[in-house]
Amino acid sequence: MLYELASGKLAFTNSESGQTSILELLQRIVNEQPPSLSVKDGFSREVSDFVSLCLKKEKQRSSPWELMSHPFLADFLEEDGVRVNSKYRGDIRKWAKNVRRVQKGKPVKTD
Repeated sequence: MLYELASGKLAFTNSESGQTSILELLQRIVNEQPPSLSVKDGFSREVSDFVSLCLKKEKQRSSPWELMSHPFLADFLEEDGVRVNSKYRGDIRKWAKNVRRVQKGKPVKTD
């Protein structure tokens, strides 16, 4: 989901048509390399690495605890690794409100 939110693209769809059947999707997940976010496209090294770790095949994938200690999340979490750092709560609330606005067909507020 993080890849899709950051890139605006579905992770394993057919790039030509944008649509993929369930069987085709499962085959792509199993047989193809996962997509990545490139630093050349303006993504930070931290987010690029974090998404790459999340999309690794199951046997190679990091544990949730390892992912929670990744530098990409370190600034966002309190020391206990569970609660969101208070300096980001307002931004997250604003983002969540905009998600709900989009779901209702309303425009995103940019202020």
